[in-house]
Amino acid sequence: MNRFPLAAIVAALALAAASVLITACGGSSNSQKVAKDVTSTAPGSASDSLYHEGSLKDAIKTFTDKFGTGAVQQFRIDPNSIRAVSSSGVEIVGKDGATSGAKSPVKIPTVGNAFSPNDIDASAPSKIISSLKSKGVTYDNVNYFLVSAASSLLTGSSGTPGWLIYSTKGTFQAKQDGSDAKPLGANITSSITTATNAAKTTLTQATNAAKTAASQATNAAKSLQDCIAKAGNDPAKLAKCTP
Repeated sequence: MNRFPLAAIVAALALAAASVLITACGGSSNSQKVAKDVTSTAPGSASDSLYHEGSLKDAIKTFTDKFGTGAVQQFRIDPNSIRAVSSSGVEIVGKDGATSGAKSPVKIPTVGNAFSPNDIDASAPSKIISSLKSKGVTYDNVNYFLVSAASSLLTGSSGTPGWLIYSTKGTFQAKQDGSDAKPLGANITSSITTATNAAKTTLTQATNAAKTAASQATNAAKSLQDCIAKAGNDPAKLAKCTP
């Protein structure tokens, strides 16, 4: 089993805290702007929410202009900010365009498929919310969206990881383009059911085959006994009893 270096784990935990501290405690006006967006309680249904395609596209462009298009491990989208974790640290962009970041003293290990911010489909969040309407999911009760390298291990996706959706109505998953939204783990349950049914079918077929073979063997033995009984001591007749 692979284990991450302790220093890398500590750094990852420290950066998780730093993603809040660098915004909440920053003294510059830029940090204060980011802090305002990160801690904002403005709803996801607001017209300038990052859950909407246009606003998210703008935020992603601001991100790549400031931090580049290199691989990231996590990309979290809240109504008013996006936060990314890469192997080198944490970067944050507020919906008003303010940016901030924290470098990690050691490289943070990647689990799953790292991806570029440019691989994020800005239209996906609105598609997902629309498709999950029957589950009671709305713009306002989605806590945040997450695209994570590690999520590919949960959703079974390859290439650019799919979406994880955290809401007050439950946790869901969707493909990279926002399609096939469903409760998290539904594909795993489906795979288990399919495998179970296949095993039951195989067992039934094997049982039936065994019963047929046993019946045929019994009938053959009875026929042989009847033939011998009828042949008596006649060698010619006895010879005909065996194939």
